[in-house]
Amino acid sequence: MTQIISQTFRVRTGTEGPSHDPYSYEEYILCRNGVVTKLHLGLAEFCQGEENGEEFSIKGKGAMDKWEEVTNIPVKSLNRLDNRLNGMPQRCPYCFNSSSNYVAYGGWVGETILECPKCENVVWEEEVTEAMIR
Repeated sequence: MTQIISQTFRVRTGTEGPSHDPYSYEEYILCRNGVVTKLHLGLAEFCQGEENGEEFSIKGKGAMDKWEEVTNIPVKSLNRLDNRLNGMPQRCPYCFNSSSNYVAYGGWVGETILECPKCENVVWEEEVTEAMIR
């Protein structure tokens, strides 16, 4: 078994296809020890990455199975993992105030900013993507 030294996980969302009939997609990107594995779920489904020093690209039905085989992360738990790693914290990281008291502000179109009312620090903000602006 390979030792995990560094690992990051991101989710990107957007639209693809013709502008008159766009489709949404989600892209899950795992970088483990410098090796990037990407699962794209949308109009097309594919998984790209590297396994045992060999690059691979699987399209269609086998993409999700390949993701699970290479990363050992079930596809059905990806959204839960993203929320746990990148989502809103349960408590303010500065003063440990409960998240039920956060004050929400709107920024750019689609952007949400949460502020702790106790210490007035920004505890979470949703990343604005190009798809939100269009």
